[in-house]
Amino acid sequence: MATAPKTWVEWADFFSKTLIAIAGLLVSVATLVLTQAEKARAASEQRRADAQKVLIDQRNAGLAEQAEKRAREISNRDKIEFYLRQLPPELRAQLSLRVAINYCNDPTDAALRNAGLCRNVSTFGDARLAATASTAAQSAQAAVTQQDPKAFLNSPAAAAQNAGVAAAEAARPAASGRWFAVVGTLPQSAPGAVGALARQLNARLAGAGLPPNDVHVYRTRISNSFALTSGTDKSEEDARARARMLRRAGFSDAFAQPDRGWTRADDLR
Repeated sequence: MATAPKTWVEWADFFSKTLIAIAGLLVSVATLVLTQAEKARAASEQRRADAQKVLIDQRNAGLAEQAEKRAREISNRDKIEFYLRQLPPELRAQLSLRVAINYCNDPTDAALRNAGLCRNVSTFGDARLAATASTAAQSAQAAVTQQDPKAFLNSPAAAAQNAGVAAAEAARPAASGRWFAVVGTLPQSAPGAVGALARQLNARLAGAGLPPNDVHVYRTRISNSFALTSGTDKSEEDARARARMLRRAGFSDAFAQPDRGWTRADDLR
C-alpha cells in the first residue's frame, strides 16, 4: 500500500514524478489531437481529389460522347453520299435536297448545324418557288376543274412547289414547337384553287376515315405559299406519323414541316 510522502525529499520526488506523468499525458493527448487533425486533413484532401476526378471523368465522358457523335455523323454522311452517287442524277438531286432540309430542320443538331449550308438551301428554295409558281398554279387549277386533287398533289409541279417551301424555310429557326402534316402546297397566287382543293380533299379524306373538315389551309410567312394540312398543329412525332399515313393513302408527296410562323386561313375553304 502506497504511503504519503513524509520528508521534503519524498515530496520533491512525488511532485517530479507527477509532473512527468502529467507531461506524458499531455504529450499523448496532443499527439492524438494532431493525429486526428492530420487524418481529417487527409480525408478532406481525398474528398477534394475524388470530386475533381468525378468532374474530370464527366468532362472526358462528355468530350468522348461529342467525338463519338461527330464520328457517327461523318460515317452517316459518307454512307449517304455513297448511296446517292449510285442513283440517277434527277433522283439524286431530289434526295440530296431532302437530306439537306431534314438536316436543317433537326433541332437536335442546332449547336453543330452548318448555317451557311442552310442559307444556301433556303436560297435554292426561293429560286425553286419563283421558277415553279406559274406551273404549280395552272396545274392546281386544272385538278380543281377535274375534281381530282391527286392530279395536282401527286404531280411534278406539286413536288417542286413542296420542295421549294420546305427548302426556303430551312434556314430560319422554328417559331414554336408545333409541326404540321402537309398534304401539299400552292403559291399564294392561287387562292381560289387552294380553297377548292381543300374542299375536295376533305371529301376524299373523310372517305378514308379521317374526321370531317380534317384539311386546313395555312399561309406560310417565309415561303409566301399556301399549305394544305391534315389536321392542325401537332407534335413532330404525330406530324411525321400522319404524313406517313397520307403517303400510304396515295398522297405521295405528303411531308412533315415545323411551324415557321404559319397562320390559319380556313376562310378560304
